[in-house]
Amino acid sequence: MCIRDRSLGDEYIFPSYSSSQMMIIATADNSDINITIPSNTKSLNHTRNFSVNMNKGDVFICVGNDLVTNSDLSGTKITSDKIIALVSGSQCIKIPDDTYTACNHIVEMIIPTTSWGKIYYSVPLKTRTSSDTYRIYSGDTNSKVFINEVLWRTLPTYGGENFKGWFQYNSNSNSNELTTFVSLSLIHISEPTRPY
Repeated sequence: MCIRDRSLGDEYIFPSYSSSQMMIIATADNSDINITIPSNTKSLNHTRNFSVNMNKGDVFICVGNDLVTNSDLSGTKITSDKIIALVSGSQCIKIPDDTYTACNHIVEMIIPTTSWGKIYYSVPLKTRTSSDTYRIYSGDTNSKVFINEVLWRTLPTYGGENFKGWFQYNSNSNSNELTTFVSLSLIHISEPTRPY
C-alpha cells in the first residue's frame, strides 16, 4: 500500500512482526524526529530514545537486531514536528515462526495515528486453512479492546511493548468485530496454508 502525501502524519506507532525494519522518510527540511523503542526490545547499543534531524527526501532506517532474541520493533513510537512517512518491513520473515524453512520479504506503508479507528472487522482469507494472526495497537493509555463485544484486553500504554501497548490475537476461520472507545490499529498477518 502507498499513502499519498496529504494522508501522512507526524505521529506513528510502528507495527511489525518478528525481525523488523522501519524506514522514516522526511517530507520537509529540518524535520526533528523522535523515536522511542519499547523497553523490552533488545539492541546492540541499548538506545531506547533518540532523535534525528532530517531534510526533505532523507531516509532513516532502523533495523531490529536478528542476533538477539526479542528484537521486534513493534510498538516503537515515532513523532515529528513536521509531516513524515513510515514504512514497515522485513527482508526475510518466517510466519508464524522459525519452524518454517522458507521466508518472505514483506513491506507496507503505515497510516498515522490520526487515521486510526474505533471499529474494525477481521475476516479470514478464503484459501487459508491455518489461523490468521492480528496485532492490535493501542491509541491511548488504558485502552479497552473488545472482540465481539467481550472485553479482551486493557492496554495500559500508548505504544510500547507487547501486552502493554499492543497484543497479538489469533483467529481460526471466524469473522470478528474489534472495538475500542478511543482508537486502535489492526494489522493482519496471514499465515501460510499447511502443508506447503
